[in-house]
Amino acid sequence: MSALLDADTVLLEYLVGDSGAAVAVLKGGAAPRVVQLTADVATIRKQVEDLRRLLQSDGSEKWRAAADALRQTVVTPVAADLADCKRVVIVPYDRLHYVPWSVLFDEQISVVTLPSASVLQFCRAKKSGAGAPVVYALGNVEQEGLPALPGTLQEGAAVTKSFSGARLFSERGFTVETVRNGTGGAQVVHFATHGILEPWNPDASAIVTADGRIPVRA
Repeated sequence: MSALLDADTVLLEYLVGDSGAAVAVLKGGAAPRVVQLTADVATIRKQVEDLRRLLQSDGSEKWRAAADALRQTVVTPVAADLADCKRVVIVPYDRLHYVPWSVLFDEQISVVTLPSASVLQFCRAKKSGAGAPVVYALGNVEQEGLPALPGTLQEGAAVTKSFSGARLFSERGFTVETVRNGTGGAQVVHFATHGILEPWNPDASAIVTADGRIPVRA
């Protein structure tokens, strides 16, 4: 996996469990190392919730103190690994999926989030040879008790028109199979559909297709 990282890129993969939290650090050409976080899980979750709440509040700058607290908990323990780093790839876990990670780093550092470290290989493949964009729109399909979204047809058509060679899968053509088989190599994938958010199990959050759903960790 380290061979997929540029020399100025660091990957941080977090793990949060009942007994505590840790972060795996991976740098290009180096063996991974694991750093145990000293804060307990309850503290980490509360800091995430505090930051999200303040960011959504009255537009004040109070969120900065919450960001500093969370930074001290989840970033500072690996600060030495981030020296001379220009890009950080974050693989969150648990409530850390809800963190707007860019607020925890200097503006000079580019921050990328991935659902899994294994996705990195596909990102590199796209960088070397990007395929045509793919657009999915639910349209006039009711699924899992959720209402149809007719406006997504206009959205899908507009997005498709914006990209040369883009492919559009709409309504009954927007299936689990067409997503899994149609997105490989695409530089841009656009979904106009329902999203299912599972706050207590973020990995089970999903997008809705005409014939089911695709979870974050499919």
